[in-house]
Parts: sequence; C-alpha cells; structure tokens
Amino acid sequence: MAFTAGNVLTAAQLNTFSPSGSILNATGSAAAPAYAFTGDTRTGISAATADTLAFSTTGTQRMTIDSAGEVGIGTTSPIVPLHIADGTSAAIILDDTGGTKGAAIDSRVKFFAGGVQNGTVGYASGAGIMQLLNNDGPIYIQTDD
Repeated sequence: MAFTAGNVLTAAQLNTFSPSGSILNATGSAAAPAYAFTGDTRTGISAATADTLAFSTTGTQRMTIDSAGEVGIGTTSPIVPLHIADGTSAAIILDDTGGTKGAAIDSRVKFFAGGVQNGTVGYASGAGIMQLLNNDGPIYIQTDD
C-alpha cells in the first residue's frame, strides 16, 4: 500500500487497510511521538523504552505505562500501580460535579484487599470533619485550634 504525500494514510486507505500481521512504526520520542496529529506533532504516543508506552503533550512526556503495567503521571519511572508526581503539588481532586455549592459533601477514597473493602478516607462537610473509616465504623481525627 502506498502512502500519500507526507506519509499520511488517508481515511479511504485506512478503511480498506487489513494487515495480516503487526503494524510497525518507529518508536518516536516525547518531542516527536510516533503517533501524532496533523497540526500538533508534539502531542501523541511513543515507545519511550522497550515495553513502555509514553504519552506526551507540547513535546514533554506526561504519562507512562511501564512493562509492569504501572502508570506514572508526571514521572517516567512509576514505582506503584498509580504513581502521581508533581514538582509543586501532586494532588487528586474528587469533585462532585452534580452537587450544589455549600451543600453537604461526601467524598471518599475506598481501600480494598482481595475484593473486600478494608477502609475509607473521606470528608463529610455536614459533619465538618475528615473521617477515617474501617469496617467497624468511623475513626475520628480532630485537632483543636
């Protein structure tokens, strides 16, 4: 199959393309991903190293999936299943977008082992406290100012 000018496969060619084996491409880099977009060639997917996928934007590697299946956001070397790193404030936001501002909030992170819930960290604004919960009930941590 021949490529069009600029080595771009057209939609018509892609719709009739049916390889009998693997589709191979160059590994690329964060600055020039192997799979990129017309008009935004610094955003895409590359193979950072053997058995590792890298996702980049603006020519910078932002997310990595390594050979162990560990995902790194803000790091190229994740050491746990989900590793989030940031030079100023690594954070996860839980946002109840269906809630009403000022209404009671109930956001939780639940922890499981072997498919069984073992604990929860959460914030309930109605109670006005951060809660640690285990299977036997709440454990409260509170400080007086």
